Amino acid sequence: MTVTEQDKQVIQGMYAAMQAGESGKENLIGLFAADATFVEPFNGPPQTHRGIDAIRARVNEMVRQPRPPDFLLKVDQVTTENGALVAYWTCTSDAMPGPMKGRDELKISDGRISFLKIEVTTMPGQPS
Repeated sequence: MTVTEQDKQVIQGMYAAMQAGESGKENLIGLFAADATFVEPFNGPPQTHRGIDAIRARVNEMVRQPRPPDFLLKVDQVTTENGALVAYWTCTSDAMPGPMKGRDELKISDGRISFLKIEVTTMPGQPS
């Protein structure tokens, strides 16, 4: 499996929409397939959201959370691992004691995200 240009565009669009917060939420939601699965750890143990309505509800909750004005989400690498698309990212802000790093696993079909699992690998203030 290789990372296609279309995959890169979808992934870059996803992170740009996440970076934009409230103003990017419709772009983010629009990147998901109607029957997509989204797994995220932002309220404790990983939560699974299935279908576009559940994903829309969770994205709306996420963008309502306060963020520092200097919040920056940067894609470090997009690659494949064990047949899956994987994106590594770093989130920084002066309000955090250090960077937060993560690994996202994605499946993209016909230009839409059918599966996204976000994993935080390093919390702010932890050694990398």
